Parts: sequence; structure tokens; C-alpha cells
Amino acid sequence: YGRGTADMKSFIAIALAMVPEMHKLEFPVHFALSYDEEVGCLGAPRLIRDMAENVPMPKAVIVGEPTGMGVVTAHKSIFHFDTHIVGKEAHSSQQQRGVGAVMVAGRLINWLAERQARNADNVDRHSLFDPGYSSLHCGVIHGGTAHNITARHCSFVTDIRTLPGEDPMDYFRDFESHAREHVEPAMHAICADTSISFDITANVPAFQCDDDEEAVILAKQLTGQNSSGVVPYGAEAGQFSQAGYSVVMCGPGSIDQAHQPNEFISLDQVEEGTQFISNLIEHLS
Repeated sequence: YGRGTADMKSFIAIALAMVPEMHKLEFPVHFALSYDEEVGCLGAPRLIRDMAENVPMPKAVIVGEPTGMGVVTAHKSIFHFDTHIVGKEAHSSQQQRGVGAVMVAGRLINWLAERQARNADNVDRHSLFDPGYSSLHCGVIHGGTAHNITARHCSFVTDIRTLPGEDPMDYFRDFESHAREHVEPAMHAICADTSISFDITANVPAFQCDDDEEAVILAKQLTGQNSSGVVPYGAEAGQFSQAGYSVVMCGPGSIDQAHQPNEFISLDQVEEGTQFISNLIEHLS
């Protein structure tokens, strides 16, 4: 039990614990440990650039996200942006004199919900992803000072997870156009000093590779599996793949336990992860 036990950290702990067994390696193993993965995979791009300059191209990159030790060849993108709304304060009994920033936020968030509903209506029934469509979500919102005052400020965070092959910037541009063309004019009609602005905070590419990728073949050899799968969450595999590396995702633990109270990893998964690294050492010796 412990924070991060299911989500990535057990893979790191297992790999580091196996370092004493690596004295017999004929081919090197490199440890690439990044930072701020949870807030948008911010550390990986700098790490990848440094690797390209200083480390010979590795045969494979294994991203140890929690896949239940399954071999994973695709994940969705991660795209985060903040929306900031500046309204005009007025007493709630005279709303026609003000611009309620919280109310404006509600209109914009509803656009996100309707766009996701359209995606769900057009879902690819044969998609391996669950859900099999790109999602748009608001999980954090701040705004207002009192129940009887139209809010001056409101901000919220949008999380977009697109399928491989879709560009999250397309959704962002549609969202921005909706705000500029259909929401802001009504705000400016009451007060010219009102506004809507955006800050993109994360743009992590989706990941998808073929089963004949060198990293995938290696992971199948090490696990004894013949099949591969996909995961709905995002990770750094897309960043490594975009930089030209052969990448696979495979690690112990389940995303079902990640980001939950009493997060845990089963001992069976720890044992499978340990055997995976042990098999890798033998393969490279």
C-alpha cells in the first residue's frame, strides 16, 4: 500500500533493486527517470533531448506504466489547458448589469460535454480503447465571491484525451472559436473589459506502434505473451516514440488502483515485474 505503488513507482523500485544482478550484462541498461509526469509529462522532453545527445540509441524503451504486465502498444493523448474568464460584478438581483464569470464558465463547460456526447454517439464499436472515443472533461473550477454577486473571475481546467490519429489541438481550436464567436460578444455587449483567455499547460502526444516493433517483440519474449493491448490513459511512451525510439509499455500494477485511496499493488504483480526484469537481464547477458 502507498501512493504511487500501482502507478509506475513499483516498476522503478523493482528495476533499481535488480541492479546488483546486472553486473553480468553484455549490453547496457539505462534508467531514464523523469519528473512531473502527473501534471503533463513535463520532464520527459528535456530528458529525451539529453538522451539523444549523450546516449547511444537503445534497442528498446520500456515504459513501466501499470499494464498488469501486459504488452501495450497504444495510449491516448494528454492535453490540458486553463480557461480564465473575467466578468463584471453586479448584485444578483440586477444580473443584466453584470457578466457572471461562473455562468459563462458553465456555458463553455457545457460545450465540452456536448462535444464528448457527439464523440460517444459516433464511437467506433471495434475500437480496442475503453471508452472508444476522445473525451473532454472539466475536473477543476474556481470562481465567485458570494451567492448574490455575479462573479468577476472564474477559471477551470480542461482535460482532453484523444485517440491516436486525432489531434487535440483541433478540439482546442473549435472550443476557442466557440468562445470568441458565440460567448464573448454577449459579454462585450454589457462590458468591454470582460474577456476569455486560455493557457495550454500540457500537450502529450498519443502513442501507437505496430506489433513488429523491436521493443514490442522484446517485451513479448520477456513476458511469454503473443498478444498486445491498449490503455485509455496517457503516458510518456508517445513522447519517446515521437522522438524516434522503439517503445513499448509494460509494467506491474493496475490503473484501477491508481489515484485511489489506499492505493496498492498486489504481490503477484510485484513478482511478475521482478521476473520480467530478471528475464531482461538474462536476455542482455
